[in-house]
Amino acid sequence: MSKSIKLSDYFELRKPSYQYIKIIPHKSTRNFNSSNIAKMIANTYKSLNKMIYKEQKKLIFESYFKISYVIDIENNNSNFYFIVPKLYLNLLLEKIKEIWSKSTIELCKQGIKPFTNNAIQYELSYKKEDALSLAVDKKSNEPLNQILSIMQVMKDSDRVTLIYNFMPCSQLGWIDKYKETMDKIKRKQSIEKQSMTFEYILKNMIKIICDTLDIVLGVINDFLGGKPIDESESLYNSILGVLEQQNELSIATKKKKDLQVIDTQIIAISDGKDSIRNQNNISSISSAFRSIDQDNELKYDKSKKVINNLESYTFNTKVSKFSVDECQNLIQIPGRALLTSLGIKHIKIEESKVPELLQHGKKRLGIAKYKGNETKAYLEDTYDKASLPLVLIGAMGGGKSTYLANFTKDCVENNEGVVIIDFIKNCELSDNIKSIAPKEKILEIDLGKQENMQGFGFDELKVNPNATAFERLEAGNLQTTQLKSFINSIVVGDPLSSRMETILGAAGDVVFSLGYTCIRDVMKCLTCHKTRAKYIEELKRDKELYDLLDEEVETLEELNEWSKVSAQDSKKGIISEVIGTRESKIEHILDRTRVLRSDAKLKYMYKKDTKNNVDFVKAMEEGKIIIIKMPQSKFPSKHVKNILVTYFMSKIWLACATRGALHDKPKPCNVIIDELFQAPTVMTDLREIIPQTRKFGCKLVFATHNTKQLAEIHETLESSGTSYMLLTGALEDDFNHFKSKLEGFEYEDLRDMEQFSSLNLIYYSGGYSSFITKLPKPI
Repeated sequence: MSKSIKLSDYFELRKPSYQYIKIIPHKSTRNFNSSNIAKMIANTYKSLNKMIYKEQKKLIFESYFKISYVIDIENNNSNFYFIVPKLYLNLLLEKIKEIWSKSTIELCKQGIKPFTNNAIQYELSYKKEDALSLAVDKKSNEPLNQILSIMQVMKDSDRVTLIYNFMPCSQLGWIDKYKETMDKIKRKQSIEKQSMTFEYILKNMIKIICDTLDIVLGVINDFLGGKPIDESESLYNSILGVLEQQNELSIATKKKKDLQVIDTQIIAISDGKDSIRNQNNISSISSAFRSIDQDNELKYDKSKKVINNLESYTFNTKVSKFSVDECQNLIQIPGRALLTSLGIKHIKIEESKVPELLQHGKKRLGIAKYKGNETKAYLEDTYDKASLPLVLIGAMGGGKSTYLANFTKDCVENNEGVVIIDFIKNCELSDNIKSIAPKEKILEIDLGKQENMQGFGFDELKVNPNATAFERLEAGNLQTTQLKSFINSIVVGDPLSSRMETILGAAGDVVFSLGYTCIRDVMKCLTCHKTRAKYIEELKRDKELYDLLDEEVETLEELNEWSKVSAQDSKKGIISEVIGTRESKIEHILDRTRVLRSDAKLKYMYKKDTKNNVDFVKAMEEGKIIIIKMPQSKFPSKHVKNILVTYFMSKIWLACATRGALHDKPKPCNVIIDELFQAPTVMTDLREIIPQTRKFGCKLVFATHNTKQLAEIHETLESSGTSYMLLTGALEDDFNHFKSKLEGFEYEDLRDMEQFSSLNLIYYSGGYSSFITKLPKPI
């Protein structure tokens, strides 16, 4: 039995498989170079010998292919698509990214929505021969402006779709065809394409009449013996010259000869429930192309039926040869003005790619969008960069508190310490953080409650009684340094004079070296002669320590006020005694410390000893969350809050410095303060502290309403590699302050961000990077 032969074993017809690409415009899109997309399309042409080839034992026949551009318009939006053979997908994507670099590209899983039975279709084609060009202006956005303006009058069910069908073609014979048209123009012959329009029929009737009259006149002329009539002076040519009124050819037409051309079909489809509106809409769309009339123009005719398969190679409509420059009129997406005025879906804010180093980490910045893809963004987590300051800037309700709660959660999950100084309203931030952290991790210092109040002192530097005299002096001197800084910052104004600082330093060194830690102990040493004598006597019992502090003792003894003894009493053996303190020598110190007793809570903390104070060093070592609360209802005075914030900031920094002596790289600790501007005196300390925090694993996190509130420490923050997050509600002045670093962004990006988003300026190993993220969701 003979074996049957299958044609499919020897022949194969390969049809292109098409992919739909959706383009979402960006607000800053320009169409200056969209003709490059047309050039790429023209270059995909394959000659016949390349479409038929042998593959193994099969003879392969490739079908012709096309690339289409679709503008799908509804009353509330417009969508833009390419239909491209998958073979050329990457080539087109590359070209789109080059021309519309900021637009988002989506690969669609299916085609566009089909048309209903109510749809009607028009086809548009050249009125004149292909050699003549439409207007070409790379700076113009016509006819798209005219086309999209129809959105202003469209109703709910209305839909208008424009499809530009580009069929790559051979360039052979194009120049000959171009020259033929130019010759016709020179001979004043008709250059209109054959069409059963009234104008075309009228011109042909005139031609017949003129030809007949030319023959009759020629016969009469011959009969009368006249001169032969010059062909160029024929009646028809004279009349046609008036009808055509062909002026000097445009530059676009002259250039078209040397440009690549593409066989192009244009169809417009109008769909909707109302047939009258359908007709009006399609007429408006078709008329929009009059805006690019020049040497040539597009005429429109109604099609017998609507195209159903957009992937068909040809739409069975008239074909016009467009130059790649003319195609720029067709391959357009709207710019900012149209996008905004018509409410077309677009990328409203600038999108930047998150650097690779910031795509992983421990502390979240949120989700960044770029080219339709979402990327998680983080602060860099290397030890040095992770400890650099972070500043949040934004209006109330912008998401600062929510972000800080998430930030704290990330710290807890990574076993890092956190210190929060919270004096805003009822300390809601603290309560949010308490709700997400394990109870055993939390150390709450609610200064509104008597039992939680801390004694004023710097007990983080405990003097070890078994240490050497020098080691005790060293530890005491560190506390003295903090004390002087604190006393100086209690009030705004000039610091203590050098003489006053010397006296305060002497008292501090003596008292703290002996193991005392309260500020009150130092003040009693200064003000009470008996207490001062007691400390000096105690010091004398340690000769080695006394020898190190003998000059400080002399300074303190200068404060003694001696009794007056007359010459007569002196002869009786009565000697002068210390009866008090010469307060004139320490009056400015006393002025400052009186402030610590001006408020009931401050006075209580001044008098309280430090034995039950929270050990900040130990808590930070254990990765605890220290919450320092000052509810506004209990602390209405800005002055009191200012003193307390300044004091606790001194303790925090002292604890960091102490931990730095214990480890090369102490466990990270994050210090969070909202509305720092309410504590103006702490700014002076921060100018000294901020440049050093990185070395001690201490990350400062500040939240503020605007950059002006941190004006005193701006330079220090910026020179220390601070990262910034501009949240919803940040001002234009805030944006302008960082504009030189926010590459590619404009204030409108900040203004138009979605709620609870952030424009980030993040310092990392690669320098500064700017991008927008959607903040992590509330916990």
